[in-house]
Amino acid sequence: MNRLNLRNWLAAKLLVAVTLIGTAAAEAANKPAIRVKEVITVERNGDARFQIDMKFPIGPYTNLKKNYPNTALFMRNFGLGGQGWQEIRDVKGEWNDGDSSVKIQYLCKGMSRMGRDGSWEVPVFEDADLELSDMHENIATLTGAVESPLGIITSTTRLVLPSDSKDIRLLKSPARVAFRIPSPTGGAKSSASFTLETKPQMMSSLAKAHSNPKFANLWVAKSRLENSGDQSIKDFKVRFRVADYSSAWSPWHIVPQVVPGQVVVDAFFPVLDAEKVAKLNTSAQVMVEAQYQYKTADGKLVEDSESQRIELLGRNNVYYSSLKEDERVGWHDVFNLGPAIIASFVTNEDPIMQQIAGWISGQADGAASAYSDQEAMKFLVATYDFFTANKIAYQSPPNHLRDGQLCQNVKYGR
Repeated sequence: MNRLNLRNWLAAKLLVAVTLIGTAAAEAANKPAIRVKEVITVERNGDARFQIDMKFPIGPYTNLKKNYPNTALFMRNFGLGGQGWQEIRDVKGEWNDGDSSVKIQYLCKGMSRMGRDGSWEVPVFEDADLELSDMHENIATLTGAVESPLGIITSTTRLVLPSDSKDIRLLKSPARVAFRIPSPTGGAKSSASFTLETKPQMMSSLAKAHSNPKFANLWVAKSRLENSGDQSIKDFKVRFRVADYSSAWSPWHIVPQVVPGQVVVDAFFPVLDAEKVAKLNTSAQVMVEAQYQYKTADGKLVEDSESQRIELLGRNNVYYSSLKEDERVGWHDVFNLGPAIIASFVTNEDPIMQQIAGWISGQADGAASAYSDQEAMKFLVATYDFFTANKIAYQSPPNHLRDGQLCQNVKYGR
């Protein structure tokens, strides 16, 4: 089950933000730089309500508030505004100058679901080495810490499970809390709806990133099953593929039981045929397909499929933002996919690129560009000299606007 924990994404972006904003290292010495406290209330249908309180040293807090006076923008840029594939609702936030903290609230639909062994599971922060520090009836307290350039970020999570939860335990790889609750009593009405949502475009140049669930905002398709009846659905399965460009269907996403009122959202990160994609010089129209099945309470098997057409861009074509035109605020939103695109056009393992890097490093007297700004500048100067000596010139790439989106035709290193 490929589900990216929202708090993993939030923490990762937070680390980058406070590092870029900058503060004195001494301010973080010998004490936590950031304290994160959260309460997660898991409802019987798998929805989870989050209340997060992040307390900063006054320097980073002041700079964060200055850069993000609108808390809605702050939350969107830290993974809580719908760029990922999770279904987020009721987002609220506020800055609190009194204790240099920001408070966030939101509802995540379908955060918890039943695993194959019949236990329900809630994903938790993978990188903080969490420990189950306290257990009292249906409330579990998790504590952990993660290193950052500003010091240690400490995390305390109070997980409030349904009142009749049993067999609560912390599992690893991936990190999650498992628990058991009684199945709801059966009703008289069986009703469910299934929808498939796709992105309008997918970039061939980002084929590897599109296949990696860690890049949450690069999902290509997602399905949503909602049990709107009063009977449980059994053995729900869904799988995806990009017709003609996927070598096979994705593995089945399986949920043994979907209770009344539950929403199940699954994302598709396609593994494309690398050879076909590498030869795609112009855009192609492709079909994203989803197959699903489940059993009603009386054992009837329901099977169906849905498909949508999207545009698979040629290997040299890119677009720079995952946001719609009316959602963008400033340069960072217009180019929020820029880092991934730049990385996709850099092939450090290419023998020719390695040879060129060696030549340039030699001209810079072996500058260790990764260790100091001065050495990096020496390497950049040597790179410029190499370009001018070999008459390598910059050529403005063809670009255009499509539906308010900046698109370009760009070149690889060779």
